[in-house]
Amino acid sequence: MIDDSQYPLYASVAREMIFRIRRGELRTGDRVLSERELALRGGYSRGTARLALQRLESEGYLIRRGQRGSFISQPDGAGGSLRLVFAFPEENISPLLLTPENWALSSELHRGLLSGAAEHGVQVYFEHFRSDVDAALQRQQWQRLCGYDAAVFISEQLLPLQLQYAMSKPVFCLYNVPAEHSSCLIRVSYDREQALRRIIEHARSCGSGSVGALSFSDGGELLLKRGEQFLSLAREYGFAGPGCRHIVIAPGKERKADLLRVLAGPMPDFVFCNHAEHILDFYDAARSLMISLGRELKVAGMATGVTFQGLLPRLTHIKVPMYELGRKIISCLTSDVLPESVPLLQAGLVAAESSMGPTEEPAVRDIVRKQKIISS
Repeated sequence: MIDDSQYPLYASVAREMIFRIRRGELRTGDRVLSERELALRGGYSRGTARLALQRLESEGYLIRRGQRGSFISQPDGAGGSLRLVFAFPEENISPLLLTPENWALSSELHRGLLSGAAEHGVQVYFEHFRSDVDAALQRQQWQRLCGYDAAVFISEQLLPLQLQYAMSKPVFCLYNVPAEHSSCLIRVSYDREQALRRIIEHARSCGSGSVGALSFSDGGELLLKRGEQFLSLAREYGFAGPGCRHIVIAPGKERKADLLRVLAGPMPDFVFCNHAEHILDFYDAARSLMISLGRELKVAGMATGVTFQGLLPRLTHIKVPMYELGRKIISCLTSDVLPESVPLLQAGLVAAESSMGPTEEPAVRDIVRKQKIISS
């Protein structure tokens, strides 16, 4: 059970009972344990048991029949299989647009959810929810959300809605869960430190003498922190000195010029490109300067792999296991006991030509590079 000021124990008790009802373990008409019996069996106070039963009654899962006791009911629309909603804040995204070419990470997660749902008889839905709405729309959103048995959110998106919903039903949160809310949100992620270590170990196996992280300042604080973490871990492997650095590229219209300037100067032997959406910008800048990616400058990234289809040379990357995370969510949702957290999944490294490819003639590259910098 979860006992936390952010997540009362009675809410956890009620949530587990609702899930037993939705899974068919408790059926309509079954008698529910009394407050005293429930408290003795669960090892908590009668006050907690009373509040849990009141929560079930308020949501339509319980009917009190005087001295006969309390009995399981089914609220309107609650029959049938479990209903899971993938809550998304971007209104311009739909399941039809959620293709690997557009939203590789979310697309793979959605595909994993659907795959697991088909095996376990769960219904998966995709809905938009917004944070910047007035009170009336907030109530409408809340009513829509309450029609589902569980929800999937990404990171801290729509956090107030996540926390409100988690008071009575499971919330699976991808990636980052604030520490103060870790006991009421079920975190689902992969081992990011292990993934970064795999990139660093690969850089060392390629004979690189220095490594660097390349970030984009419009990528957000979390990505900038990941770039710093990469360098911190690299030092543990003996990568040090001025060549090992965190390169941060300017946003907007200045991005291309800044990339050209950085790539034309001294660079680490091996670069971890920290933002999947800007890999194409990196490739274009390197191509403009006739830098041969692979041996002259080694580069790796992190995404599902679908993101990088068509890139030449093929990109060495960590394959983020989003499909597997989607299936894991369904597995946890249909398990006998809901977990308080999900063990981190491991991400594999896909080695390709961008860190092991052929090189071009350095003299030709240097001439073109100087011309590009002068013209820019």
